[in-house]
Amino acid sequence: MTLEKEREERIPWLPITIITLVVGFIQIMWTMMQPGGGIAAWYSMGMVGGMLYLMPLPYVIMLIIAALSRSKLFGEVKASTLTYLYACLTPLAFSGVFDGVFVPVSYWADRYLSSLSMELEPWFFAPKPDIAEQIVTGGIPIPWGEWLPSILWWWLIFSLWALFFIALGTIMRRHWVDVEKVPFPQTIVAHEIVKIAVKEGDGSAMNIKWLSAGILVGLAFSFTLFMTLVFPWFPDILGWRVNTCLCSGATWIATDSPFASVVALTSFQKNPLYPAILYMAPVSILFNIWFWSITVIILSQAAYVMGYYTAATTIGGCGRGYCGESGVFTNPPFLWAVFGDLGVALGIFFTYWILNRDYFRDTIRAALGRGNLVEVEKDEAMPYRTAYVALLASFVLLLTAFMAASLSILPALLLFLATLFYGFLWTRTWGLTGYMSPTGFYTAVAFMKPIWPHAPEPRTMEWTVAMGFVVMPASNVAYEGWGHPLLAMMASYRLASLTGTSPRKVLKVTAFSAVLAPLLATLSLLIGAYTFGLTRLQGAGLGTWGPTDRFTPEFTENWPARTTWWPQMLAGFIVAFALNYLHARYIWFPFDAIGFLLGTDMWSVVPAVWQAALIAWALKTLTLRIGGSKTYEAQGRPIAAGFVIGFALMGFIGGAIGIIRFFFPF
Repeated sequence: MTLEKEREERIPWLPITIITLVVGFIQIMWTMMQPGGGIAAWYSMGMVGGMLYLMPLPYVIMLIIAALSRSKLFGEVKASTLTYLYACLTPLAFSGVFDGVFVPVSYWADRYLSSLSMELEPWFFAPKPDIAEQIVTGGIPIPWGEWLPSILWWWLIFSLWALFFIALGTIMRRHWVDVEKVPFPQTIVAHEIVKIAVKEGDGSAMNIKWLSAGILVGLAFSFTLFMTLVFPWFPDILGWRVNTCLCSGATWIATDSPFASVVALTSFQKNPLYPAILYMAPVSILFNIWFWSITVIILSQAAYVMGYYTAATTIGGCGRGYCGESGVFTNPPFLWAVFGDLGVALGIFFTYWILNRDYFRDTIRAALGRGNLVEVEKDEAMPYRTAYVALLASFVLLLTAFMAASLSILPALLLFLATLFYGFLWTRTWGLTGYMSPTGFYTAVAFMKPIWPHAPEPRTMEWTVAMGFVVMPASNVAYEGWGHPLLAMMASYRLASLTGTSPRKVLKVTAFSAVLAPLLATLSLLIGAYTFGLTRLQGAGLGTWGPTDRFTPEFTENWPARTTWWPQMLAGFIVAFALNYLHARYIWFPFDAIGFLLGTDMWSVVPAVWQAALIAWALKTLTLRIGGSKTYEAQGRPIAAGFVIGFALMGFIGGAIGIIRFFFPF
């Protein structure tokens, strides 16, 4: 189907609106109603897999529609319809997630958890403590007047970031999607569903065969996992009940393990979902991930032999990353968390803009009515002039909102930079590999160090708000909300390119969903909490955690490191800059900065993503060497995509069973 024909079609606004309202409202409730014990980490409707950032619902709904289409019961579905559906659902996904630091409920909980909250946070972040605490037990009418300022504030700040990132994504669309052809592995999974729905290509029947095989394997694995997590009598075939990280599925290495003496070997990744998704990433990046992670392990072991990291053998695998005083990744000589999460990431970020400055210069010239992109602009989602106006307007409004929240201009600018930095890196890494990196939970305070090398005495509202924002919604992970719209927008543009759908119409659907998503999630949180109480809604672990007593002066004093850290950051920056330049300059150069980041980043090495990358690299290399790209496209990719779809389908079924158990325990 040609782009011109797609543009003649109308967006199905009625079903899109209904789906947005229904899914946007029930998604976080679905997660909260799951049983405790981390079951929602894999059976949430919105997002599972932690930094893998798998959004299951689009696959489930698209697969159902594709099946109905092939059965001819409801007529043939168009590729554009499925693309609009994907563009509608991906912006909603960030609210349905298993994580107790979800914003804004963590700020609501702060009111009754911290005696300093009213003094150190603006009044409109949350109502007074006695009102906020009502969400713990619920059972009373909602005092909407007390909650309205908080609802409007959080909706405003999330929506402004959505507008900013959607405008930025629109400006970058041509470069990422048409020029670089960033793969977006998890969007490729959605495209496999589209292909069987519209009977694309001569090998449609063969594609269904291999896709179905993958779906069956994914269903079998996810079913076994569900039975293991829910029913204690079910045999632990997967080894999931022993030393297993809830969000990644990796088995951490205990202190009595024979591998405990390998100080940077933290875990074994046993979750097949990881290699299935990574299989669709570029081979060169996969090679770099496992190569550099093994290099990190070897260098760390050499340092251990020389007398460093001696306390690491006394703690388990995950603690070697996250326990600052004893961790391998947060202590000298390498300070891998600083080297990778800050230095390498900053190098990638700034190098991107430098190497592609001509493209952005051309978009600015096109916005002024000049240059060689003026003719191309008519095929863009919106005129570059409109995109830049939206970008500038949202930037000004964001700074104004930050200043209304007590920040002066310099902290507001640095907070903006941090959010842009992490949002870009998350989308870039997820788009290239299907895995998201880095997180700034321990390192993002570095952005505020130029202003506050040490916390002020006494502690101020401005400092508290700046540190809470830069660590959580700006940098922790995209599902905190601020960085998610860029990822959703670029993924939707990628699918639109694959299906020949108008990017202009995909933009409208994505923007509509992204702006409504935070409001719907906030209303759902309140109504659910007042109906059932957070003490009963155990699935997401909400209401037990707040930023004021977590991001204290003591916390920020120790991060991003307990010692001088700028040399390691500078070293990471230089290495990433050099790798990016050499990779762009010489096509034969084997090392890649994105793979280097995922190979050295603490949040990638600790859950052993490198092991999954090694498996995916070996399988994909064999596929290409033996059968070529045709075999990969006809068999390898459908099998991998099918596994992901099967996992998502069982995740939806398991979540539905969890909802039934909430109302009718069994």
